[in-house]
Amino acid sequence: MKNILLTICLFVIAFVTTAQTNDTLIVTINKLPIAPTLVATPTTIYAGQTATLSATGCAGSVIWNTTPAQTASSIVVSPIVTTNYSAFCRSSKSCDGPSSQISITVNSVPSPTASPAEICEGASSTLSATGCTGGTFTWSNGSTGASITVSPTVTTTYSVTCTQTGIGTSFPANATVTVNPKPVAPTLSASPITIINGSSSTLSATGCAGTVTWSTTPAQTATSITVSPNITKIYNATCTSAKGCVSPSASITVTVKTPIPTVAASAPEVCQGIQVTLTASACSGTYEWNNLATTPSITVDTQAGSIWYVVCKDSAGTSERKYIKLNLK
Repeated sequence: MKNILLTICLFVIAFVTTAQTNDTLIVTINKLPIAPTLVATPTTIYAGQTATLSATGCAGSVIWNTTPAQTASSIVVSPIVTTNYSAFCRSSKSCDGPSSQISITVNSVPSPTASPAEICEGASSTLSATGCTGGTFTWSNGSTGASITVSPTVTTTYSVTCTQTGIGTSFPANATVTVNPKPVAPTLSASPITIINGSSSTLSATGCAGTVTWSTTPAQTATSITVSPNITKIYNATCTSAKGCVSPSASITVTVKTPIPTVAASAPEVCQGIQVTLTASACSGTYEWNNLATTPSITVDTQAGSIWYVVCKDSAGTSERKYIKLNLK
């Protein structure tokens, strides 16, 4: 009698009977291994983090569907998006069992933005973050919340993380706020710095590499302007850089004086007792004589010597006195 033994996996069955009744071909059927039990720790991660996949219940080799395929019972994966993983068990007889699946959920890291992303020194920017449903945002300056306001004095990069229960804390994501310095205040000069009401002065600004803006109405932006104030006035000017940053304000005062009236007499010489008319001019406001008259001209008696004066009152104030002396000889 001669017996021949063959071995195959499940579902491949053959029986062969030869012409000789005592000769039998035997085919052995090996059972397929069962599907492994898969466990992920953790099942949810942030992009950039890792999870450990473990397979149990396999007496042979575990084959994972990674690229390239891995064969350890425990592997580490770092998917960037939610991914399904599968594994099956291969027996010592090279029989492959059914596969099991497990999913790793990947949450994206926070996505921060700065608005505006570029500010001038002394200004503020709002930092906002999204992508942390049900969790807590924590910023690198210690603040928490989806939106915070910052006022850096120099260009600063802020980072934010998301912490969620059962997942942990994400890797930080960054947002940069660029800080542009303010220009220095311009240097101002006035020529002349003191004027008579009705005249003008030229204001000049130096030391500004950007645009000079004056406090006139309407605002003027030249480096040199002409003004004609009717009262003593303070003028301010700032410098605006190419980045739109405004300097501290510089100031200069133009002093406006009321003109001293000019006085003429109706005659340079008269006989005693003959009245003289004194007429004032060069005042755009109101005249006031020492006898309280407010007309440009007054008539005075010459019986005795006397001293008269007149002032001009206008928007700039009261002028110095113009004296007229009548001498009796």
